[in-house]
Amino acid sequence: MEHFLFTNNSLSKRGYLYGILQILLFQSKKNVAKTLELLKAYFSIPEDQIFLFSAGRMAVYSFIKSLNLSEEDEVLVAGYTCVVLTNAVKFTGCKIKYVDIEDEMFNIDIDKLRSELTSTTKVFIVPHNFGIPFEGIQEIKKEFPQLIVIEDAAHAFGSRTKDGELCGKLGDASFFSLEYSKPITSGLGGIMLINNKALLPDFKKQYDTL
Repeated sequence: MEHFLFTNNSLSKRGYLYGILQILLFQSKKNVAKTLELLKAYFSIPEDQIFLFSAGRMAVYSFIKSLNLSEEDEVLVAGYTCVVLTNAVKFTGCKIKYVDIEDEMFNIDIDKLRSELTSTTKVFIVPHNFGIPFEGIQEIKKEFPQLIVIEDAAHAFGSRTKDGELCGKLGDASFFSLEYSKPITSGLGGIMLINNKALLPDFKKQYDTL
């Protein structure tokens, strides 16, 4: 193990070996329960609104599938985003449309978003790129209440808006990545929060089939 290397922001050798030991000792269920308890306390939401995945992209796919959209329905994503996110959207069968970002904060340009919306636009996935909060979610939800907003908080665990709101609690749903390079990591994995309780029953059905 002397030459076992990790990237920055990843698990230490000790953490990696401890994780392997936990698996061998059949502690997985106990650790999942503890993880859900910690997330419940941190985000101050009920545990039944928190879902764990093996990757953030799988959370996105499952959530969009639970919406029962048609092939004609559009999902808007940032023009500057990770390809695994756009691939997850494409696998759902929905149309995908890109919205350009603004120059300074690297997040969606809200005026360009308005110009891209059509009657078939159903979902908007908004990233908090580099952990910098996108400040326009409440404005979008007020102006377009029919639009389902998913926060891409892969880089933003712990980030807060200017009003002190935690990223991940602003949209109808949000997802976090726990991959090696992210602010908080379990090696691999993802978290989905469902903030809009009206969407919870259908998502729960989808989740239970996995």
